[in-house]
Amino acid sequence: MKPILLTKYGETLEIESPSYLTDTEELPKCPDVYAGTHSVCGGIIFIKPVSETHFVVFCSICGRITEPIPDEVCTYGRLRQWCEERNKKNTEEEDRQVSRRFLSRFEIDRAGDGASA
Repeated sequence: MKPILLTKYGETLEIESPSYLTDTEELPKCPDVYAGTHSVCGGIIFIKPVSETHFVVFCSICGRITEPIPDEVCTYGRLRQWCEERNKKNTEEEDRQVSRRFLSRFEIDRAGDGASA
């Protein structure tokens, strides 16, 4: 199975699996069951419940990698899809924030005839 991109920063869940394991495989939602390895530090990845309705992807070395994920994300394939959607949304939001800061700065400079605030 190909790695799952967990964050927009390139962190992946590496799954060293038998050839028959596919995206339809259930996630092991037990804090002591191995789900894969963390591409950044090589730590063991676990799927750790944080409430009755959510879990996080947790690294044995780095700690929590993802924000809470709804329990409906129950397979490796759905985790891949959820992370792709969340990464895109987070990137778009970050781009909007950068644009707002830039435009805000531009308006201040323009109003002050180019003087910095």
